Amino acid sequence: MQVRCIFLRVGNFFRSLAICGLLCILLPVAAAGQSYSYSDIIVEGNTRIDADSVIRISELPGSGTVSAAGLNAAFRRISDAQLFEEFAIAPRGRQLVISVVEFPTINEISIEGNERIKDEALVGLVRSQPRHVYNPALAEADATAIAEAYRVGGRFAATVTPKIIRRSGNRVDLVFEVFEGKVIETERISFVGNDVFSEGRLRRVVASKQAGIFRTFVRSDTYIAERIEADKALLEEFYTDRGYIDFEVLSVTSELTTERDAFFLVFKIREGQMYRFGDVTAATEAAGIDVEEFASHTRIVAGDVYTPKLVQETVRRMEFLAAGYDMPFIRARPEPIRDDLARIVDIRFDLVRDSKIFVERIEIEGNTTTLDRVIRRQFDIVEGDPFNPREIEEAEARINRLGFFSSVDVTTERGSTGNHVVVRVSVEEKPTGSLSFGATYAKADGVAATVNLSESNLLGRGQFLSFGIETGSSKSYSLTFVEPYFLDRRDVEFQLRTSYSSVDGGATSYSTKQWRIDPSLRFFINENTRLRVGVGLSTYKIDEVRSRSFILEEDFNRGRGDTISANYLVDFDSRRTAFNPRHGIIFRGGQDFAYGTKDKTSAITTTGLLGGQTTILNEEVTLTGELEGGILTASGGPSRIRDRFHMHGGIMRGFAANGIGPRDFTLARARDKEAPPTRTYHTALGGNYFAAMRLESRFPLGVSEELGLAGGLFLDAGSIWGLDDKRCANYGRYAVGPDQDSVIGENCLIDDRMHLRSAAGFSLFWTTLLGPLRFNFAKDLRSQPYDERQSFNLELESSF
Repeated sequence: MQVRCIFLRVGNFFRSLAICGLLCILLPVAAAGQSYSYSDIIVEGNTRIDADSVIRISELPGSGTVSAAGLNAAFRRISDAQLFEEFAIAPRGRQLVISVVEFPTINEISIEGNERIKDEALVGLVRSQPRHVYNPALAEADATAIAEAYRVGGRFAATVTPKIIRRSGNRVDLVFEVFEGKVIETERISFVGNDVFSEGRLRRVVASKQAGIFRTFVRSDTYIAERIEADKALLEEFYTDRGYIDFEVLSVTSELTTERDAFFLVFKIREGQMYRFGDVTAATEAAGIDVEEFASHTRIVAGDVYTPKLVQETVRRMEFLAAGYDMPFIRARPEPIRDDLARIVDIRFDLVRDSKIFVERIEIEGNTTTLDRVIRRQFDIVEGDPFNPREIEEAEARINRLGFFSSVDVTTERGSTGNHVVVRVSVEEKPTGSLSFGATYAKADGVAATVNLSESNLLGRGQFLSFGIETGSSKSYSLTFVEPYFLDRRDVEFQLRTSYSSVDGGATSYSTKQWRIDPSLRFFINENTRLRVGVGLSTYKIDEVRSRSFILEEDFNRGRGDTISANYLVDFDSRRTAFNPRHGIIFRGGQDFAYGTKDKTSAITTTGLLGGQTTILNEEVTLTGELEGGILTASGGPSRIRDRFHMHGGIMRGFAANGIGPRDFTLARARDKEAPPTRTYHTALGGNYFAAMRLESRFPLGVSEELGLAGGLFLDAGSIWGLDDKRCANYGRYAVGPDQDSVIGENCLIDDRMHLRSAAGFSLFWTTLLGPLRFNFAKDLRSQPYDERQSFNLELESSF
């Protein structure tokens, strides 16, 4: 039998077509004999892969007869192995020859054309490696991964093309040519079906943002399809926390603009009705449980707006109570009972005995910098403790709140036995250092700049370190170190703060220098309350006096003051639990006990602040009010200017720094007995007492939200008063020239009475890349003639 074989040499481009065809067309002289007989198989062209491996891949017998179909199957098997750039199978006499050209070795990998994403970020997505064999399929997958990174960043038009440059020695350079394209922005976000809350309020809820004036720099306005799911979850949480338990996102539509350079994002929602809490009860079939006692551990009040957060808090309290009674496997399962007519939800907490499952071990992966113990201490459970799914969820939330990781995934899997589980924590770290800049402007002090460098995960230990510089008429340098888990206790925080400041002119008529070091411990009393206790060491000196103030000169003459102190501060903030997202109450109060080691004087400073916040008009307008005051009690001598209360923007707006408060003045009498005496007021001295009230509203301005503008109105009232140094009298005489009014003498007097001041004004809030800026325009309503007013100032906004 004679066999004639038409032989195909297959390269990269034609390989897929060759696989679909026949390897050889056997044209037998005799119609019945479509096969080929051979005595040996020869492999040619291979250098890295031995011949036996090639034959083994083809699955051809070492000798014998093979049909056309068998030869075609061998060809496909070699092709599927993806080991050769070119290969062929052809008869040569009584031998079957497999000729191969191996894929080259990658010499180096480079990425060209990328500007928006750095090489370091893209190379990490490439699985092809130098000194490995080049694989076209893998290179295509790498190009797809790079293009996906651009798509996630909003550049849907980005394309990536892998190319090779051949080098000697069967080597190639692999180059990924990138065409980045333009960012696809979210041009507008709108809502359909919202009646209770405005579009503007809902836009502030979702993570996606409309393109604004900073669209070149801000990435939150970039259209990212994956972000839509997060937006839906945020909307659902927003509504359910406000009692709308039937809320639903019906659909989300993303439409390209006509120019195909932006998206219109439309959320179609159904709000439903608002529900309130009804009766709260507890029930159980387990023995030894006092259901009345468990029911008493709820913070739910009938008539309050329904919120799942308060239900979960009650679950946590009940299970904590059960653990205290040595019943760790008792679970509180809330059963809501709806009354749609009255729009209330009764909650019955079923106390059930759960399966006895224990934690076998906790495994942590993905943390290259952060130490395991930083993550592990976020768990209330350790190996061997009873397993509680709720505690695992809370631990995951605490790990997220650390701010050290871009993603956190906590899962559980079956342990070595049926009643054990393994808790697996997978994290992805992110940069934790920051460099921030700020500025303020006031008429008296001019522009002051601040620079702050901080690291929130120092050496992977979860510690905080910050260094700050402030310039202007008041210069200061501060260094702060915080160990949030002192002695590995989550409820104790250690802080060490040291600072150096110097004041030269500006709002004062004297220059000072001060250095302080303040170590302290903060204790977590409960969910909303913290207690900080500390000690301090400071040194203070007035370098120069540029005022004729008698009291200031007396303070200067007392020289440097070295002080040791002890202090405490109670801090309550209802927003830490945030059961009611529309309201918040804060209270801060404490005392500082200081003793001067040189002049043997002492001072007790007592301060307190009470504030509240709420929203009206469906949360469009935010109302804030604060009452603040302080008392300084000195003994062993008059109080020093460093210890007294001084005016600053945090106390009242509308007045300059150090612009109000007690002053001493000289009273000059002219020779003309009928003429009134002339008063010359000196610098503000600070007071032993202060009190202030601050009222404020914040509201949208009705302009395009992409500008990031909001408005506010404020009304401030208060005063600084009281001195305990009354020795200012018969200050002396001085000569005058002939061109001045003749003066026969003068007396030094003090005005330290409580004079009420007040101011009102308008604030413009602007969200910028530098942070939230605040422009205050104020008009004093009540003041003293010697007060220093301030009609405008610019500052970085500080939140309530």
